[in-house]
Amino acid sequence: VDKALLFKERKRFTGSASYMMNCGLGTVFILAAAVALFIAGDKLSEPMNQVFGEKEGFLLLIATAAAATMSCMNDITAPSVSLEGKSLWLLQSLPVDPWKVLWAKVRLHWYITSIPTIVLMLACKYAFGFTSPEWFVMFVVVIFFIMFMAELGLIMNLLKPNLEWTNEVIPIKQSMAVFVALFGGWILVAAFALAYVLLDEIMSPVVFLIFVAVVMLAAVAVAEWWLRTKGRKIFAEL
Repeated sequence: VDKALLFKERKRFTGSASYMMNCGLGTVFILAAAVALFIAGDKLSEPMNQVFGEKEGFLLLIATAAAATMSCMNDITAPSVSLEGKSLWLLQSLPVDPWKVLWAKVRLHWYITSIPTIVLMLACKYAFGFTSPEWFVMFVVVIFFIMFMAELGLIMNLLKPNLEWTNEVIPIKQSMAVFVALFGGWILVAAFALAYVLLDEIMSPVVFLIFVAVVMLAAVAVAEWWLRTKGRKIFAEL
């Protein structure tokens, strides 16, 4: 069942040029950034270390923020419920738990966004010489961030669905869920940057990233709980 639902979501995504271009184009830019780092990483590492390397771990903080920000360019879950349109009843009539339908949407976003972002983070490790423990902290923070943004986009779409559209571009471009998914992630990164400024005196960059990882894990857990309970009920009653 899980594979079939994921396959259905993938076919819906790849079957719409508008959906791919507007909600998944970030994958292309993330991979392009990774290739650039692999090719010219040795030329970038020295000036970057001169600018950001004065404080131990600060360059890692900048790279983590950049990877998280780039991952926000994908917002695949944000219009995913609305795009079901008048055929939503087909999913609702299936003899499967509504949670499985919602989770397939989250998984598609996670796969399409996390895989290229992992490549980008490996490129950062290669270019800037992060140690394995440092890279692991970066990996955990960004992966939790991507999962939370996938769940947040789906939550917003469940709360503000548009099932009466006549052109699929409308839910893809003109919806509150898409707006929150695109700009909410950037605002969240900015909020963490402000938090670091306030906690700079008592936390090193690496310790701060561990703190962020714990916060993001809690956010993912709360968002998943909401989808499993209230989100499941909302979807079944749309």
